Amino acid sequence: MNPSKDNPFLAILFDHAQKQGAHPALRHKGRVMTYGELAEEVSRTAGGLARRGIGQGDRVLLFVPMSIPLYVLLLAIWHRGATAVFLDAWADRRRLEHAITLADCKAFIGIFKTHLFRLVSPALRSIPIKLFSGWIRPGDSPPVTSVASDQTALLTFTTGSTGTPKGADRTVGFLLAQHQALGHHLSPRNDEVDLTALPIFVLTNIASGITSVIPDMDHRHPESIDPAVLLGELDTNRVTRACGSPVLFERLAVHCEDTGTSPRTLQRIFLGGAPVFPDLAERLVRAFPDVEVEIVFGSTEAEPISRIDAATVARSRITSPDQGLPVGRPVDEIDCRILEIQDGSISVSSVAELDRMTLPSGAVGEICVRGDHVLKGYFNNPKAGRENKILVEKAVWHRTGDAGYLDNRGELFLMGRVGSRFDRDGRRYFVFPLESMLGDIPGVTLATYLTHGDRLILAYEGTAEKTELLRRIEDGPFPKPDRIMALLIPRDPRHNSKIDYGKLRVQIEKGA
Repeated sequence: MNPSKDNPFLAILFDHAQKQGAHPALRHKGRVMTYGELAEEVSRTAGGLARRGIGQGDRVLLFVPMSIPLYVLLLAIWHRGATAVFLDAWADRRRLEHAITLADCKAFIGIFKTHLFRLVSPALRSIPIKLFSGWIRPGDSPPVTSVASDQTALLTFTTGSTGTPKGADRTVGFLLAQHQALGHHLSPRNDEVDLTALPIFVLTNIASGITSVIPDMDHRHPESIDPAVLLGELDTNRVTRACGSPVLFERLAVHCEDTGTSPRTLQRIFLGGAPVFPDLAERLVRAFPDVEVEIVFGSTEAEPISRIDAATVARSRITSPDQGLPVGRPVDEIDCRILEIQDGSISVSSVAELDRMTLPSGAVGEICVRGDHVLKGYFNNPKAGRENKILVEKAVWHRTGDAGYLDNRGELFLMGRVGSRFDRDGRRYFVFPLESMLGDIPGVTLATYLTHGDRLILAYEGTAEKTELLRRIEDGPFPKPDRIMALLIPRDPRHNSKIDYGKLRVQIEKGA
């Protein structure tokens, strides 16, 4: 092992291996890997990558499910000073080829199933080095490669629900800042055992020296998890903290309420990846009365932005289209402004000009943030940078695409996606308050409004009859739709926890 202070994550790993080598780092499907074993495996795998010609600055497409081998390979790639190009488990051929073309990958590492894409993908076949994740012959550990703070360490991709997926350029410095921000707000303890289905949180755990349990689930379909199996993993591994998308804990909460069971050692839950409305927050508080349940608001480009406890959200029933979903006070590491909503790119020449665009407390606009753990740009995509970033005197502000407001106490509230707003009967509406209130109607599982041309469509999922739903809408603070459509509302592919408005719009256009 050759620790190097000029390769920060490897230096942190080797320090943990030296100080607490016997402490479990990763657990998955009954396998346990200690910090000492992880450091040794990373070094030997880095030797294997070196033998195959992978080194400083190379981009390596990594298509491996969330597992112990994924993190060994990721850290081994960083050991070589290379960049890991990470694909989600649900990625299809289009997404795969987009990543290959954008990143110009030198190597591809995947499980056997993902190598089958080579049969239909010329782009994948064109990558010079192709390796099976379980068949990389280890070698003697080479020296750890030094890396600069602005070097790209990890390329991940946005879901692409609003267009072509963007490559999130996660530099070494960005990942360290993100680890520090997440570590500060997750407050890991030395004896913590964390079950997490969020890949980036495992990196923070490794850097914090705590144990990560990777749940036994199909990460392509998080909604399909067996809650009884999840509860068993929590208890068997004596998990004290769990992190994941809302759909995981909603299914666990329903199971625990139905069976009268509860996790025996769980003390804290952190939810991320999708908004949590009051009805779900209330269910989680009810199902886990002895557990601290926290909701983390963030995005691919900025994680975390704010945090709030579920009990506060549960008490904040939304009864008006003007009332936003509370997500807490912005974290100390981030600057947050609410800017006037403006379609298209925003060009600002000075802080004074940005100040003039900044809205006062209570006014709804676009949520914009900056900070060390806020993504500065996108890989090989200046157009996305112009559309999603605001450069002000060398400071980079990120436009989240979310509408919201700050109240007079500095608390942040979400109103929904900026692009989902619509005007009706002389006033402007945002979808989150409407979705929350519609969800309180008996027989409605999920519902939202979309425009189709000059028509307003209410799409809903559930058992409610259209006539009864229309009566409740006419009696409530809702805009009256031109048409009500009952259908299965698509969720986002990454977390299966929030509405995929792009796919829903396609469904509506086909049926309208």
